[in-house]
Amino acid sequence: MQVLSDSTAVDNCGAAAVIFTETTTPGTCAGSYTITRTWAATDLCDNTTVHVQTITVQDTTAPSFVEVLPSNVTVECSAVPTPVVLTATDNCGTASVVFAETSTPGACEGSYTITRTWTAIDLCNISTIHTQIITVQDTTAPTLVGTLTPVINVTCSAIPVEPTLQFVDNCSTLVNTVYTTSTSDPDDEGNYEIIRTWTVTDACGNPATFTQLVNVTIPNFVSSTGIGTVCNIDVDLVIDLMAIVTLQFPGTPTGGTWQDTDNTGALDGSNFTPYEIDNGEYVFTYVIDDVDCPRTIRVIVPVSYEACTVENCVSIIVHNAMTPNGDALNEIFFIENINITECYPENTVEIYNRWGVKVYDAENYDNTTRVFTGISEGRSTVKQSAELPTGTYFYILKYKTLEGNYVTKNGYLYLSR
Repeated sequence: MQVLSDSTAVDNCGAAAVIFTETTTPGTCAGSYTITRTWAATDLCDNTTVHVQTITVQDTTAPSFVEVLPSNVTVECSAVPTPVVLTATDNCGTASVVFAETSTPGACEGSYTITRTWTAIDLCNISTIHTQIITVQDTTAPTLVGTLTPVINVTCSAIPVEPTLQFVDNCSTLVNTVYTTSTSDPDDEGNYEIIRTWTVTDACGNPATFTQLVNVTIPNFVSSTGIGTVCNIDVDLVIDLMAIVTLQFPGTPTGGTWQDTDNTGALDGSNFTPYEIDNGEYVFTYVIDDVDCPRTIRVIVPVSYEACTVENCVSIIVHNAMTPNGDALNEIFFIENINITECYPENTVEIYNRWGVKVYDAENYDNTTRVFTGISEGRSTVKQSAELPTGTYFYILKYKTLEGNYVTKNGYLYLSR
């Protein structure tokens, strides 16, 4: 503003003096007011000329921020910046800064928008506003608290229980955890795997997977044992296979399952009856169906009549009555156990009528293909192939025993039609 307080005046009749005055009238704010300036020129005769200047002062310029203004950013929920402190200046006086912040929820707990506003206001309420938009997101999966051993090698009797794990997330207060486990079948060497998996997800759906592999070894996965050759003509012989297993492998669980591997048909539970089983070597399998330590034990049992002794042989029993009348009862002369050639490798049978005439003879009598049915197969005094009459006959049985001795049995045979 140019102040003209030093103005002068002239008068036609002499000198003139100038008097300057100035007043200020306040406005609505510190930067708004009115200045009134008056010049009064007076000559020697008190003639006066007055000039008035009115200056209206106003503030129309907004304040300015001093610091660098924060820009819009996108950040993780764990990296939200703290608000900066801003100051401002004004051309007509001082200015103050007011800070405000609002938050708008997003699709999940770790996703939202922050709006920060700084308002600089001068003395005349003229303002300058700066707004910063912070986009907060959650792209980080949960993490494990502590450590997890990724691979463990153990025997089946020392499998550790699954650990209790804790997880945290940078944004979510709750973490969803899904635990699964899978177990493979043992291979031929008795090795299998347990895979433990923890799948964790935060509130924004960010997943993380943690895995533990347990390599399991089954000692003695497949074991074999056996006994010496057993006799197959001893009707009373029963072999307890479980006793063989527990003797060979102490501590073996007894709740397993026995399998007749070679389909002998002679296994009842753990009891094997070798009577009348063909010569050979037979395998029986004991399966221990333990969840962690399944095992298989093979018991090999050789069977042969060569292992038999005289004591193993059943006795020869002669049934000395027969009724060959077609009713399917007692139709033949039945010599019990004569067909067991392992015990009685040779035999002869002769049958005579009451007059001493031979009506039947055979070698290696076996009750089936060589058998007396009451039909004459004898001499000229008896018609061959004729039915023999009811009566008393006399038999002579000779047989060779296992040890090579010959035994003779004779007696009466009663035939009735």
